[in-house]
Amino acid sequence: MVPLARPPQANLTGTPVLIISGGRDPIIPASNSTHLAEMLSGAGASVQHRRLPVGHQLSQADLSIAGEWIKSVRVVSRTEGAAPASDERRTGGVR
Repeated sequence: MVPLARPPQANLTGTPVLIISGGRDPIIPASNSTHLAEMLSGAGASVQHRRLPVGHQLSQADLSIAGEWIKSVRVVSRTEGAAPASDERRTGGVR
């Protein structure tokens, strides 16, 4: 959902973003999530937008997609030498 009609300028270069939207959502039109993806991409974010044939609820597919996306983002950040996520700093990488 696009939260602001006129969002502030932002530099999101390289920021990974996952948007999962419902193609049958009666509350948020599909065009809204497309617009959000375009706005974030325009600010430099690396956006992956998936539209599922569901409404305005979470599905098992959402969870599976999100889980795989999180794994892929972690792999990329580690191979690029990025700093560990805050939870890894606290735990020393132990889960």
